[in-house]
Amino acid sequence: MSIIYKRETCLRKDLFDSFIKMFVEAGWEVLEDNGTEKDYRIVIHSKGSNGRSPMYLAFYPYSGQDALGKPSYDIRKNNSTDGLFKWIREWDYENKKEISIYGNWNRLNFFYRSPKLTYGGELTLSQDLEMEYYCYADLDRVVFIAIPNETILKQQKPGQAVQPIVHFFGIPEETYVEEKNEPSYSCAIHASSSTSYIGMDYAFLTCNTPKRLLDNFAYQNSFTYLTCYPAPAEGGSNNGTIMLWDLYIAEENVGLRAKLGFLQCFKPNGKIITDGRSGDTIEIETENGIEVYLPFWANYFSYSSESNYKTTSSFGRDITYLAIRIR
Repeated sequence: MSIIYKRETCLRKDLFDSFIKMFVEAGWEVLEDNGTEKDYRIVIHSKGSNGRSPMYLAFYPYSGQDALGKPSYDIRKNNSTDGLFKWIREWDYENKKEISIYGNWNRLNFFYRSPKLTYGGELTLSQDLEMEYYCYADLDRVVFIAIPNETILKQQKPGQAVQPIVHFFGIPEETYVEEKNEPSYSCAIHASSSTSYIGMDYAFLTCNTPKRLLDNFAYQNSFTYLTCYPAPAEGGSNNGTIMLWDLYIAEENVGLRAKLGFLQCFKPNGKIITDGRSGDTIEIETENGIEVYLPFWANYFSYSSESNYKTTSSFGRDITYLAIRIR
């Protein structure tokens, strides 16, 4: 599906609210919340475009699970930069609270940082740091890409990674495997270029399990691509051509499970700048005219004892470079 991303700008302190706004404008509902963490989070819900694919996400604008409710760690009001989220599995509408969640706490990073879920080692930046972001949202998924002003960021925090951060929340474009859950829908996921997933390299979180398997809990997976020639590793770079490829979800015991869509990967040809800011674009000729794509690099990761010596970007190996359509 060739969708076009919208570009917006804001200050760093407004980034969390801008992120939530994308869900709401696409038709996701903010739920009334009486849970024990109601004062510290926003719970978002969608039934999906088919009305039968319930998704519940709780977003926390605090820099650590040990900082909930502490004003000095509220990323909307102070210099803390990154929040948290939970993917809720079941919601009690009568009592207005979660029944169960997929997995555990997870990082909602807008900048590259360690995968720690506590506020220890947090990144702090000016509230007025200029940001731009690209976004796409519908009832099935939200894709959000945050890009800080490089010049100001380097002045405030020399050595801090300046690459764009991408988040994908929701259902892939195409799904191929019947799920066991009722109502049935396939593999709602969270993928990001800065995560707290440390079970495997280049991991993303998968919420549901195919019908043929026994386990129905969240687990980590990684992307692949369909092998053909030239593969993304070659990318046609010898003659300057750039080829865009889709990302796929494949599992050893299931086979090909889904096509992510909405994000493409490519191998750079050495002729374009892939920082998301240079103005360089990739143009694709189609029967309906020229499509314009923004290229960016998405594999700056934390690799240390804090990440269990696993890379904390969902995008790596031959899918380090991503592109989104902007015109």
